[in-house]
Amino acid sequence: MAATGQFRPSPTAYRPPVADTTVAGHRRGGGLRRGALRSVRVQLLAPILVAMAGLAVLGSVQTLTAAAEAADAQRARTLATTAVGTVRLVHEVERELAETTALRQRGGEAGRQLVTAQRQRTDAMVTAYRAAANRARTAVPALETTIRTADAALDGLEGARAAALEPDAETTSTSDQLYHNLSTALLAVADELPARVVDPQLANQARVVAALSAVEHYDALERALVRAILARKSLQPGELGALATLVGQRNERMAEFDRVADTTERALFSTIVQGRDVETANHLREALLASERDPSGLTADPDAWYTAQSNLIRRINLASLRLSDRLERDATRVETSALWRAWGTAIGTVCLAGAALAAAALL
Repeated sequence: MAATGQFRPSPTAYRPPVADTTVAGHRRGGGLRRGALRSVRVQLLAPILVAMAGLAVLGSVQTLTAAAEAADAQRARTLATTAVGTVRLVHEVERELAETTALRQRGGEAGRQLVTAQRQRTDAMVTAYRAAANRARTAVPALETTIRTADAALDGLEGARAAALEPDAETTSTSDQLYHNLSTALLAVADELPARVVDPQLANQARVVAALSAVEHYDALERALVRAILARKSLQPGELGALATLVGQRNERMAEFDRVADTTERALFSTIVQGRDVETANHLREALLASERDPSGLTADPDAWYTAQSNLIRRINLASLRLSDRLERDATRVETSALWRAWGTAIGTVCLAGAALAAAALL
């Protein structure tokens, strides 16, 4: 102690330690620095963000795929509906020609109301077909040429009707050819549609319907030709060959039906297309084809043939209608299923992304 009385601490006296500020816990306030906290959060969020990015990419791909499948299904339904409308129009055109021919044979007056009623049914199917064909050409532009050809043939329908009841045989023959050309053009549309359908099951069903429509068409041509032959009890040059050609074309389309149709479709056809009329029509046709060796085939009753063949055509058309209805139902089911998958995938992707964002926000 100095003489002045002031106290001076000894150099060796105790001094409190000074905090080391390089240690996080020794700084005022303690804890981690803000930069360190940010670094930890980034480390926690990084895997989540990467997972979210991957989820977004995967979800987008799945959603786009589902949307493409839905678009394909919608296109398939459009084409299936067009196929059904086409074959039904072919049937009505064939019926109109048959009624017109029958009216000519009755003298042109008796039963005219039957032709008028049938023309109205044909016109209704023309309207339905044109609407479906317009949707089909929009969905598949590659169909434009085939549909345009059918449209041109349809434009000649009124001319065929006007000439159908003329007394001049050459004029009526021209009218009949216009009807045949129309059926041929429509069948070309029905035959091309299945190749544009992506779904293989629907494509095969459309092929089945088109094949039966062609069979019905050839049966109608046979009906007219054989009736004319039996009515005069004689063959003109080339008629037997023409009949053999029609039979061959019919058998070719039946073979296509047997090849493409599934077990259910073949069973349905066999159940409907059977009976005495079917057997009678087949017997009379075979007898006429053999008439060069056995002329008795020319002596059959033309009305009996016409009735039997008409009932055969009716049965084939009934089978075609059943299969057409099945095609429309299946096309609707495929479209609905694809749309649900597309919406489900999109909603699921959004929900997962939202859950990931919520988890990230909590960190």
